[in-house]
Amino acid sequence: MDSLERLLLYRKKLILPRIYQVINWFMWITYFCAILFLATLVYEHGFMISSDEAKAIRIWGTERNVY
Repeated sequence: MDSLERLLLYRKKLILPRIYQVINWFMWITYFCAILFLATLVYEHGFMISSDEAKAIRIWGTERNVY
């Protein structure tokens, strides 16, 4: 067999693992960027809470400091 036939016969062993490795890297990079994007959205805009919840948080915060 010449080298071209050998490459075609063994392409699963030679080429596919490298392709899967690159795809796996891109998957993790994309996943990390998505998490980072969501974290920046939460940091910039925060969570919306109702006025009743804000009052409850203020009351809880003041009671905590009273000895």
